[in-house]
Amino acid sequence: MNRQESLRENIEKITQLQSVLMSAHLCDTSLLSGYTTPLITSPTASFANEPLMTPPLPPSPPPPLEPEEEQEENDMPDKQPEIEELQLMQRSELVLMVNPKPSTMDMACQTDELEDRDTDLEAAREEHQTRTTLQPRQRQPIELDYEQMSRELVKLLPPGDKIADILTPKICKPTSQYVSNLYNPDVPLRLAKRDVGTSTLMRMKSITSSAEIRVVSVELQLAEPSEEPTNLIKQKMDELIKHLNQKIVSLKREQQTISEECSANDRLGQDLFAKLAEKVRPSEASKFRTHVDAVGNITSLLLSLSERLAQTESSLETRQQEKGALESKRDLLYEQLEEAQRLKSDIERRGVSIAGLLGKNLSADMCADYDYFINMKAKLIADARDLAVRIKGSEEQLSSLSDALVQSDC
Repeated sequence: MNRQESLRENIEKITQLQSVLMSAHLCDTSLLSGYTTPLITSPTASFANEPLMTPPLPPSPPPPLEPEEEQEENDMPDKQPEIEELQLMQRSELVLMVNPKPSTMDMACQTDELEDRDTDLEAAREEHQTRTTLQPRQRQPIELDYEQMSRELVKLLPPGDKIADILTPKICKPTSQYVSNLYNPDVPLRLAKRDVGTSTLMRMKSITSSAEIRVVSVELQLAEPSEEPTNLIKQKMDELIKHLNQKIVSLKREQQTISEECSANDRLGQDLFAKLAEKVRPSEASKFRTHVDAVGNITSLLLSLSERLAQTESSLETRQQEKGALESKRDLLYEQLEEAQRLKSDIERRGVSIAGLLGKNLSADMCADYDYFINMKAKLIADARDLAVRIKGSEEQLSSLSDALVQSDC
């Protein structure tokens, strides 16, 4: 009977300790949540108001406990509070660390990072505003990749193959060897006309990303080993034609972009003409329009003569039977080119007087807009002609390759 009473007392102690721990846990929770519930200041009062749960007596006396088991049972009330206290402490720590208060050092580091970021953005903005935009057109990555693929395929073809001749066309001299100084490449970007100026340099970014993805897939496919040389040549040929089609599409997309830039630049010139017409006589305003048209015409003429001269000199190296006629044509083109360059010099001298007229009647900012407009006009003409030549050559090459493949299959 004494053992039953001892067991009952132990159970009651355990129940009391659980009630005390629960009350303490509720108190801590209320503190963490902003003291929204009243605190229990007297655990004993809470314990006194709570009815005790007395377990029913067992029907038969329990078996006698060994000394060690009895000692473990006596230690249970001491161990269980320690476990409960540890769990409570861990729970409280987790709640407190959800939104830790930043230290002074952390706040200082964050402030420095924000200042550095603002400085970098400002530097990038200044660089973007002061860089020049009227540089010559840069070739697209897909053009360079296509040339590399063509050279790799030519190495696999037998000597004298027709496809090899198509893939290695005659190289003409660039127009820059015959004519230069078509425009001033050092004209700075006009902030109000950034959509016109920056697109000349930045228009390739959207094209480059998709082109690079396509090129990577082509390279991965070409890297696969092939057992038969003919299969490898056919595979590379299929990939080359696919790449050539993509190149033509990309060049035409750039051509459309240049056309849009020409329209935007022309609107800038029309605005300047309207502002000038309000300040000067009609005869003086017409000089401005005449000069703008003359700049466009002489730029197109110089580029056309340079292209024809480059083609003629290239033909002299391969068509010896027509050497006499080609030499006469070359000499005539040189004379015409020299005459066109003299005309360009006269137009530039008249341009000085036009710039003086603008300086007397328009603001400095509008004069800078005019300088940008007139140089951008010549640049866009040069870029458009370069693209037209490249698109035409690519389409002719695609047609020749298709015909050669059809004949080889037959």
